Amino acid sequence: MAEAEGKRRPANLNGETKSVGRVGLPQVVRILSEVYGDRMTSQSGESEGESFPLQQKLLVCCLLLLTSKGKGKETHLGKLYEVYSRVCGQRHVPAVGQGECLTLCSLLESRGIFALKKAKEARLTKVQT
Repeated sequence: MAEAEGKRRPANLNGETKSVGRVGLPQVVRILSEVYGDRMTSQSGESEGESFPLQQKLLVCCLLLLTSKGKGKETHLGKLYEVYSRVCGQRHVPAVGQGECLTLCSLLESRGIFALKKAKEARLTKVQT
């Protein structure tokens, strides 16, 4: 875009044109993050802390707990839900049901936080970081 704008500009009275610098990767990344937003922020313009719901934050933290202590980078949704409900109980936060937990995980997948591998049963769905 910057190069195209440089071609459209009229020449100075002396016949000289101003050269426009090339667009670099940092400028492209900045523009894309302004247009589409980051993974953790919403499009609605809310502050960063409010745009990522508490239950989803708790699920991500529980997944990090499981993957940091475990050997692999994936776990079953049933195990994630067990850890999530235990953490919610310890922190006196009301936990959601397992069906809603799957919905929250699919929302996190749509944000690009992690990936889900579908299974026949919801508890056997694999969550990958």
